[in-house]
Amino acid sequence: MLRFLFVFFQDYEMISDVKTAVKPRQGCFVRGCAAIVITVVISVVVVMCLVGYGLYSGDLASTQALPQHRLPRKQLTEIEQIISLRPNESVLYFYSDAITVSGDGNLFTNQRVISYTNDSDVLELSDATYDEISDLAYSQGSFFDPSIITVFLKNDYAFDLWIGTDSGGDRMFYDRLIQEWKEKE
Repeated sequence: MLRFLFVFFQDYEMISDVKTAVKPRQGCFVRGCAAIVITVVISVVVVMCLVGYGLYSGDLASTQALPQHRLPRKQLTEIEQIISLRPNESVLYFYSDAITVSGDGNLFTNQRVISYTNDSDVLELSDATYDEISDLAYSQGSFFDPSIITVFLKNDYAFDLWIGTDSGGDRMFYDRLIQEWKEKE
């Protein structure tokens, strides 16, 4: 009988060892999940910091339509090189739907309205001086879709400016464009 009890308790200790052996695995699972969550959070913070730095330094285009005085100097220089400003011409407002201003741009200067895309290093540019414009039409966008300003020309040609709605920049862009056009008529 004593031997039976000894074997019983010995088996019980083995079973309890098995139970404790399972618990660390559960702890490993929890620690693994926590490590994954922490890694994701840190990655998101790092990406946000990089994007913030890119916007601040002028390497990335803003999500807003910006007047000239708010455009980073680096972007303004790049825009001036892409569109070849005329003598005494200066950018008044600018918006890019691309990651960088070299991808595309919609702007107006003190002399003309310009929209450009630069796909595969092929520059496609539409522009019109203010005296060539017959009308401007504004179509309100949404959070997900940009507003569209259609520039109608006197020769029956038209082109669009795509302006993001962030912080009401689309409406400010349009209002300032209308003011500039009316002053030049």
